[in-house]
Amino acid sequence: MQVISIKWIDAAYSDGTYDKDELKDFKTLELLTVGWLLEEREDSYLIAAERFGNRDRFKYLHTIPKSGIVEVIKLGEVKFSEWG
Repeated sequence: MQVISIKWIDAAYSDGTYDKDELKDFKTLELLTVGWLLEEREDSYLIAAERFGNRDRFKYLHTIPKSGIVEVIKLGEVKFSEWG
């Protein structure tokens, strides 16, 4: 199963109050997410941070929109031996 690294831009959120001169520091976030590639969809990648051994069971899912992606690096195939 393929493991990938995705560098992407996400929205930022704050529920605080700001003066106009403080807004210059409020920007989008640049993120790096690494995980198991579950699906490449038309508009997004679906990846998981954890995999349960050699089973098709996953945890900590991320759907990352392609519109915000800066770079995708395929890190390679990872195979598990049979777990008893």
